Amino acid sequence: MKKRLIAAAFIVLLSGNKVQAQQSDSTAYKKTKLKIEEVNFISSFYTQNGENSAVTGGVGTEKLTDIAATIDVKVSRRDKRNRKQLFGFEIGVDSYTSASSDKIDPSTVTSASYQDVRVYPSLSFSSENEEKRQILSAGISTSAEYDYFSVGGNLGFTKYSTNKNTEFNVKAMAFFDTWKVILPVELRNNPDPKYKQGDKKPRTSYNLGFALSQVVNRNFQLALLLDLGYQQGLLATKFNRVYFNDNAA
Repeated sequence: MKKRLIAAAFIVLLSGNKVQAQQSDSTAYKKTKLKIEEVNFISSFYTQNGENSAVTGGVGTEKLTDIAATIDVKVSRRDKRNRKQLFGFEIGVDSYTSASSDKIDPSTVTSASYQDVRVYPSLSFSSENEEKRQILSAGISTSAEYDYFSVGGNLGFTKYSTNKNTEFNVKAMAFFDTWKVILPVELRNNPDPKYKQGDKKPRTSYNLGFALSQVVNRNFQLALLLDLGYQQGLLATKFNRVYFNDNAA
């Protein structure tokens, strides 16, 4: 009889705890609003000069100016499992001029690439599980200008130690690009089975990166990095010229 009473009391105690846990779980989660973590605005100005332009066979101006502006916004929230979720949005705009690109077709006053604008927005997301000490991340991006368009994506995984002194990270990225073929003016009428003026040619890029970092002390940290990459397609622009010593093109 004693055993039965103890067993019954134990069952009641368990069931009572279960009900209490259920009640606690049902009221623990509250909808959380998005919290602004960071807002960054970055602007830059770059200029260069020189007389070794590849467009004109190593002789000619390399003068170039680039004005860039980027805004980056990061917001966070907690989900039902108390994981910290971070959402990021970034958009950048570059406006640049290049006198050397204007020599692709010297017969024109200005060529298509003399002045150009590049726009490159991106979205990112990460979810951190503090109990498992790991972070999952993903992102997409695009980039567009006169003769180039790109779409990219990435996936990442991070695992860190309890004291966060040791961290392992792996990230995979893929980019799918399209180039508009621009040839030197003197080659545009020559038959070429592979490249023709105005054609749109693809380029694909794949990257896989590994990183292992260790904080030794306040003044010393070690990191081992391994990056693997593979590209296929039109890897470079086709309007750069090469001249030989006998002045042959």
